[in-house]
Amino acid sequence: MPAWYCGARNVMMDGFDPASFLDTLEQERISHAFVAPTMLNAIVHHDGAYGRHFPNLKFLLSASAPISEPTLRKSCQIFGNHVLHSGYGQTEILPIASMGPNEWFGEFEGSAPIRAVGRPMSGADIEIRNEDGKVLGPNEPGEIVARFENGQMEEFWNDPEETARRMEDGWVKTGDVGMIDTNGFLYLLDRNNDMIVSGGFNIYPTEIENVIADHPGVLEVAVFGVPHEKWGETPLAMVRVKPGAQITETEIIDLVRQRLGSAKSQARSFYRRATAVEQCRKGASFKASRALLGGPGPAHFGA
Repeated sequence: MPAWYCGARNVMMDGFDPASFLDTLEQERISHAFVAPTMLNAIVHHDGAYGRHFPNLKFLLSASAPISEPTLRKSCQIFGNHVLHSGYGQTEILPIASMGPNEWFGEFEGSAPIRAVGRPMSGADIEIRNEDGKVLGPNEPGEIVARFENGQMEEFWNDPEETARRMEDGWVKTGDVGMIDTNGFLYLLDRNNDMIVSGGFNIYPTEIENVIADHPGVLEVAVFGVPHEKWGETPLAMVRVKPGAQITETEIIDLVRQRLGSAKSQARSFYRRATAVEQCRKGASFKASRALLGGPGPAHFGA
């Protein structure tokens, strides 16, 4: 809609695959585009992505999920770091945080913006709250709660119970876990309902996914909780391996142990299962769906 309002042309694709997307950028002289992190991940692993030129591309927005640092750095090799932008929002509320390349790839004492999703946009208020609704301080993880005048939902249609659950005094409870640092950068850690509680430890799947995604033989990974007799839940990693790569379960477990450090030492025994699969089932936004992978019964995989 914004593109049409400005008199621009929207180019629609029937579906996503890296080769067609890159060809479309070149042939249609695309200036602005949106990619989910999973789409970027597919692009950086596509052999034909490197060495191409996109002189018309001015703005490439990545949003809808956290993006791993390895994927982001490889994206810079393809598109350059001058066009990459980050944003965060939901259907229930307009984008509330964003940042351009100068911030995303900049250096700020006390911050790691390359791991952030942005800073609050003008007109948006963002707070991090605990389970009791208390506003937390800098670098404390909790639920992201936000409000945006004239830029958020009023209610869920004919669903007062869900409205009451997601709205509080005009604030939208996102259901996402995050934190804000001293420079105002917002970090998206995970979804509240994706958090794994294992033996009394809160484990964020995204944290494990980012570690495993850094393995040179890994194309894609999704982590979710599965029942465990002793710990209640334990993480299970479904890993899509690059063609021709050989990765063992022990390699994945050792990598997680090494990279997560002493803070997770008591949870090391939880990282015991890693399975190579052909392809992770994705949702409509091209993100690997933990709900589809970890739902009741056997996990399903396919195109």
